[in-house]
Amino acid sequence: DAALARLERFVTRVGARGFSRGPGPFGIIETYHPYMTHGRDILERGPGRVWVQRGENVGASQDANRTTFRRANDALDRFCAATGFEYALFIEHAIGRGEATRQRFERSGDTTISYVGADLEDAALEAARDERSHGRLPAAMKFVQSDIGGPDALIEALRGHGLDPDGAVMLVGNGFHEVRQQTDDGMVDVFRGYHDAGIVLLFTEESALSIDDLRATAWNTYHAGFKYVHEKSGQGLRPADPRPQPRLGHPLRAAWSECARRAGYVRASAFCSRTRTIYPYPPPSGYNPSISVSHFFVPASLADRLGISEAPTD
Repeated sequence: DAALARLERFVTRVGARGFSRGPGPFGIIETYHPYMTHGRDILERGPGRVWVQRGENVGASQDANRTTFRRANDALDRFCAATGFEYALFIEHAIGRGEATRQRFERSGDTTISYVGADLEDAALEAARDERSHGRLPAAMKFVQSDIGGPDALIEALRGHGLDPDGAVMLVGNGFHEVRQQTDDGMVDVFRGYHDAGIVLLFTEESALSIDDLRATAWNTYHAGFKYVHEKSGQGLRPADPRPQPRLGHPLRAAWSECARRAGYVRASAFCSRTRTIYPYPPPSGYNPSISVSHFFVPASLADRLGISEAPTD
């Protein structure tokens, strides 16, 4: 024991990466347990009738999304520099602890920008208010309890606070898949609500994988559990872009990019980003989806004023 105590201990590069990246995905997976304990209710009453407390998910999501939010805020800065776009309202929906807002506040301050955080969950709003009380979020930041699948509630609340949503920026980290009982047309309507209000929309979503993808990659991703739990809870994953329909399993939903475009948004592709791909090498089909994609969509009228257009193959 004495000899063991004298051994030098150190953290390898792989171990350091595990310590820095692990709390996010492992914390999120841990929050699947409440969904699974409600399995009987889901089977008997349907996924739309069951709600669980997701307090543990708040901190885990912040850890998992920190780099994603940094990438999105970088894209927003580049977009403003490239187009001359200016905004006076920054909204973070599916707020968690407000990590996206914290980063934006650190960069831009609150002299010319108003900040609003929105979420349906009490736990998330309480956590964000606590961050504000400790000075990590803007002192004048306002909070709205709002379902991301119901744009009208948020827009009405903004106007009630004297804030104009036209030209606002809204950043969402993995929140749109939580819209319950979503159909393709229903998701288009959700996006249309934000589009018609004039909101520039930045959001990140995990790409839905087909059963074919999961089998071909030997289930070498936590996406299988992610997909199962969210499908059972009535939420919906989608591919990032239109893709061939799979041979096995149910047809995939319309892509996020397709739904946003149908709602009137223009994709600013130069400011979108992707994580690593599912397959280490493209399969024979050539389709190799990224694990997640950060989207950047601009309302059509604003895109026209800024001279933004989509490439024919985009």
